[in-house]
Amino acid sequence: TFETGGGVWRLRWNKSSGFEDRLLTACMRADFQILNFSKEKSDFKLLCRYEEHGAPDVTKLAYGCDWGYKDPCLVGSCSFYDKQL
Repeated sequence: TFETGGGVWRLRWNKSSGFEDRLLTACMRADFQILNFSKEKSDFKLLCRYEEHGAPDVTKLAYGCDWGYKDPCLVGSCSFYDKQL
């Protein structure tokens, strides 16, 4: 298990060769996170977090995310209230 700090709306495993242990998460009010899964330890580790969606006067809600098709390190994300990609 891993405490994301918010409700999880979407999960996407990276299906590219060499990156299958990475899980992209849209954690609603806790931003977007990329987790690394260790099979040996059976646990997750936070690799990075994207917190740039939202404006000071707009509630942020990490809603949609997916991995890039041709680039295994490219991530697309969208938030609900501020309507940003």
